Amino acid sequence: MIGAEVRDSCGSSGTGGDPTGVYAGGSPPAPRKASIWRKSTTTHYLVNSNKVWENSQK
Repeated sequence: MIGAEVRDSCGSSGTGGDPTGVYAGGSPPAPRKASIWRKSTTTHYLVNSNKVWENSQK
């Protein structure tokens, strides 16, 4: 395939090279922080309270 256009996984055309070149002259974006909503203890509480209820029924 001589003269074929090269595309990366994002569909952008390019000649290859280091993909971090996008950040030339600056820092890469900070990594995402975990959402507080994902750390809910509600499920843990419900599981433990159910075990207590089951044990009290014996």
